[in-house]
Amino acid sequence: MQCEDIHVRDMATRMKVEVDKYWDGYSVVFAFANILDPRYTLACMKWSYKIFDELTYLAKTNHIVNQLYRLYNEYANENASTGAQAMQLPWM
Repeated sequence: MQCEDIHVRDMATRMKVEVDKYWDGYSVVFAFANILDPRYTLACMKWSYKIFDELTYLAKTNHIVNQLYRLYNEYANENASTGAQAMQLPWM
């Protein structure tokens, strides 16, 4: 932090630690909710993850998409009698 005011710099440093802690432990379940909410999309999630951490956003979003497909396929396999069909990832 480059602010000359020591109090503001200290507060900003502490806030950055909290934000970094939150984004390091990103929530797959929260991401699922975001993707499935009709007001948001997977593209919106990728964009917001990229803003916070450009170095790891692709790995995080790919992990979330893989987990979402895995969850859906598990549901589809358990409910095959209802007509649910398993899906493959587009890059598989």
